[in-house]
Amino acid sequence: MQLVLFHSPIRNAFKKVFIVVFILMGPLNVSSQSTSVLSEGKWVKMSFESSGIYKIDFSLLFDMGFDPNELDPRNLSIYGNPGGMLPQSNASDRSSDLEENSIYVSGESDGSFNMDDYLLFYVDEVNPRSFDLLTNDFSVEKNLYSEELYYFITLKNSAGKRINENANLEGNFPEINAYNNVIYHEADLFNILGSGRKWFGEKFDSQNENEFELEINNAIPGKDVKVIVSAMSQSFSTSTMDIAINDQIVGELSFSPIPNARYTVKGDEMKDSFQFSTDILTASSNLKFIFDRNGSSSAIAYLDNFLIDIPSSIFLENEQLSFRSIASLQNPISKFNLENLAPESKVWNVSNSRHPKEQQINIAADVGAFGDFSNQLQEYVLFNPSQINLVDSFEEIQNQNLHEISTPDFLIITTELFQQSASRLADFRRINDGLTSEVVVLSKIYNEFSSGRQDISAIRDFIRHHYLKDSQLKYVLFFGKGSYDYKDRVINNTNYVPTYESRSSIDPLTTYSSDDFFGFLDENEGEWAETIAGDHLLDIGIGRIPVKSVTEAEIAVSKIINYQSTPQSLGNWRSKVVFVADDGDFNIHQRDANNLATMVDTSYTEFEVQKLFLDAYEQEQKPNGEFSPKAKEALQNYIEEGTLILNFTGHGAETGWMQEQILDLALIDELSNEFKLPLFITATCEFGRNDDPSIVSGAEKIMLKDEGGAIALITTARPVFSSTNYTLNEALYKTIFKKENDLYPRLGDVIRYTKNNSLNGSSNRNFILLGDPSMRLAYPSKEVVIQSINGKQLSPNVLDTLRALDNVEISGQIENGGFKDESFNGTVSIVLKDKNTLSQTIGTDSPVFEYEESTNVLFNGTATVKNGAFSIDFLIPRNIQYHWGTGKINMYATPSAGLIDAIGANNDILIGGTSENTSQDNTPPVIMAFLNDTLSQTPLRIKAEATLLVKLSDENGINISDAGVGQEITAILNDSVTYKLNSYFKTNENDFSEGWVNFPLRNLPSGKNKIIIKAWDNYNNSQVSALEFIVNDNNSTLITNISNYPNPLVNNTTFSIAHNSAGEHVALSVEIFNINGEIITTLFEEIAVARSTEEINWNGTNFEGAKLSKGLYIYNVVLRTLGSDRSDSKRQKLIISN
Repeated sequence: MQLVLFHSPIRNAFKKVFIVVFILMGPLNVSSQSTSVLSEGKWVKMSFESSGIYKIDFSLLFDMGFDPNELDPRNLSIYGNPGGMLPQSNASDRSSDLEENSIYVSGESDGSFNMDDYLLFYVDEVNPRSFDLLTNDFSVEKNLYSEELYYFITLKNSAGKRINENANLEGNFPEINAYNNVIYHEADLFNILGSGRKWFGEKFDSQNENEFELEINNAIPGKDVKVIVSAMSQSFSTSTMDIAINDQIVGELSFSPIPNARYTVKGDEMKDSFQFSTDILTASSNLKFIFDRNGSSSAIAYLDNFLIDIPSSIFLENEQLSFRSIASLQNPISKFNLENLAPESKVWNVSNSRHPKEQQINIAADVGAFGDFSNQLQEYVLFNPSQINLVDSFEEIQNQNLHEISTPDFLIITTELFQQSASRLADFRRINDGLTSEVVVLSKIYNEFSSGRQDISAIRDFIRHHYLKDSQLKYVLFFGKGSYDYKDRVINNTNYVPTYESRSSIDPLTTYSSDDFFGFLDENEGEWAETIAGDHLLDIGIGRIPVKSVTEAEIAVSKIINYQSTPQSLGNWRSKVVFVADDGDFNIHQRDANNLATMVDTSYTEFEVQKLFLDAYEQEQKPNGEFSPKAKEALQNYIEEGTLILNFTGHGAETGWMQEQILDLALIDELSNEFKLPLFITATCEFGRNDDPSIVSGAEKIMLKDEGGAIALITTARPVFSSTNYTLNEALYKTIFKKENDLYPRLGDVIRYTKNNSLNGSSNRNFILLGDPSMRLAYPSKEVVIQSINGKQLSPNVLDTLRALDNVEISGQIENGGFKDESFNGTVSIVLKDKNTLSQTIGTDSPVFEYEESTNVLFNGTATVKNGAFSIDFLIPRNIQYHWGTGKINMYATPSAGLIDAIGANNDILIGGTSENTSQDNTPPVIMAFLNDTLSQTPLRIKAEATLLVKLSDENGINISDAGVGQEITAILNDSVTYKLNSYFKTNENDFSEGWVNFPLRNLPSGKNKIIIKAWDNYNNSQVSALEFIVNDNNSTLITNISNYPNPLVNNTTFSIAHNSAGEHVALSVEIFNINGEIITTLFEEIAVARSTEEINWNGTNFEGAKLSKGLYIYNVVLRTLGSDRSDSKRQKLIISN
């Protein structure tokens, strides 16, 4: 490759190679101001890729939208802050807004801007250089976030700042004839792990050499050149890299081998410096790097960067030259000798980049000289004003003042692309939650807090500004996906809202991305050392919704709003918590999940705990690994039936859980739980990775799934450890159900408390909230309380007893703040569970694991709540565990109007023994079975996914207990697959003698099928019923039959459309044509959940509402499924006789 050195400006140079100059800056004091300079006036934002002097002339000023003929040039001003990155540490000095720079305006003294007038100003380095006095080395801090600097021009109402002169110190001072010509190269081409902020450059693989052509002029003979090289090797044996100049070896880097394991460091980095004489340089020199694999064919290496320091004459060869001299530091005052000057040549001292000074010089013929203090390293620019390039990139910006906005409770940070969706969420929070909310776009944050350029510290500084201004700021949402690539180097990058990337970049176990950085707001925080010393405390709750498109943004916001405002989302799923655990690893995952489940079950009894342990299910051996279809189906059922929280502990990856693939991307696509969205808590590796543009992680997919999936996730972005997972999970469950001031916490409070109480270096940082931190889960807010059982008032000291075949009457009420809520009307569901049973796993990959479960349900029914009170009666089944022990009653109440529901539980109920008053019952229950709906259709045709509906009735109730072997409600498909339906049965409201099973059937085989249903009553009488049906394949006809009645039509008729798309979201239209083929009218209905037969009524009128005349007509029925976008049509004759 070709490497060409341009003396400044270098914007025309090869972009991967650039000169970086040293800028000596004193610390900036933070100016405390509440109003941004951008709040008023006209502002034009200019962008620059290279440092140096720039010009604005009459024509350019006009192009920028200013009127040079009308303005006073003395009021022209330029604002901008020093280059490089903002400091991470909160304690470090920085500018709190745009700072005015000193500039030069030619011809301004007459108060008018004439055609030949112009403005000059200095642009700082994007990547600032520093100098180490101890090692005499230059170094560069690469700007991680931006390749450009931005400056702003405006017209003030008062005089702008102008550069001052720097006197030429006359005298016999030591002379400086050379400067340190610094060439620096760093190409960001490869991020080894797709993680962290460190990128590497040119690769050494099958091509083991990389070379650069250096254009070197005016090097002083016989002087030492220093080259500093950084590189990285990936080899399991030792390796080396030679550095050669014009084919002469001048140095060698030696690399140590790296371990050959998955989670070990992925490279050995080396840096060293070497010296050689300028005598081996030529005007076009060749710098070559040769990698020696030492026999290891798989070894590769990467160049990180190199810096070359060449003593050179101070010779103005192009339009400008940036120079500095280490040798001058030996003298209090030095005389600098300059060559190849013109009469107009100038020198600016730009050591203070915001306030350059014009250095006075003596020019004689084409040489010049000046004297200046040199006890500190000074940076100069030598230039000819007539040759300076004009600014070539600019745009006018609107006034803004983020400094002065009121500090909100809830802050959303996003991009212009997603601003509309974010504003819809902010509006909802204001109206629904009473939270003051503000949406701010990143470009405005950058303009005020980082001089227009991307910088994550600017985002943190903006948040901190408002947190210190008013501590009411509690929640920050980043609305947009981040990326480990801040500079769009990867294809289809997703750096919409930046996240923090660790310094560690090649160690899989210590590299991370995290939004925690933005919540460290104390004075001593922010630097975030990647050790235990960096375990800072979050001051606010932070979440991220990683959307990549407007469509995803709208989906995410709609899900949140519907979750909290749609009556369909009510249900007792809000009282359930499911714990899922992987197998293997000596049962650590199952043990951790079981301990957490016990913690919730004993501390927050109103919530119903359920367990899904992989090793409790049979696994199938296949050529590509183990699978557990039953565990996968159980997980899908838990999600679709609904649960407030679903907690997973075990192995995982970006796209799923467990090697058995219990949860994968295909299952996420299948999920149908639009109104029952859980919070997923995933203590597993990388499932929540959200900063890789090349993948959509399982967490992102399930969160942004339309009409289903998850409402939010507390998940992991990188590999984690089971020990730290448990610590974090334990902290989470200490707060997620804990009320303060009678209110449950918001998700931002949960993540803040959880992380602050589970600090453990990068393992803690890898956890992230993907979701709205200002949102509360769908916790029921009122309480269901049992007042009496069988007329006996409950008290803490008296335990009521329930026996097999007892008639039971439970009375209770809905309470709010400890008092009966007589305004509550609706229904309450009651679930009575027998004593816990001891279950055990199979022991597939680890020893058998024993755990307790509360799975034996004795009754599941509903009762009417009127004026806050309810009463329900039922019969305890014969099948119970007869030993005495405490059972549990879980209750959930749904309002008939509104969204305020209630929850309650009682775990002081003694269950055991047999009733002393039993009757005789030998009559079996009655069974009526249907598919999808209760409308008859012969033959019954359905698709491969259907809902089995079973109506069961018996005067003494239906048995749903597991205590009797073989006495459950079952459905047997084709004499081969048995479904247990106990948990899917629920009695009718106020009538325990009758109820329904509602069970999802999936992946039914095509063709003829038969399902046999068997049920038992509470006295153990059984009954059997069979149902035959035909399953159409996915490509079969949708409409199976159409008809209308009456036909002929006199006043009106009803079109009946039978189809095999029951349960789907469909669009149905009936088009009426006359015998000439002209369309007369169209009837249309969109049906969210279609029945197997739909009906549409018609009164015989046309588009205008006029009655049609007698005669023969044709109607055409079109059915389209909106989910799968399949369609079908059928037509039939219709006679009108009126």
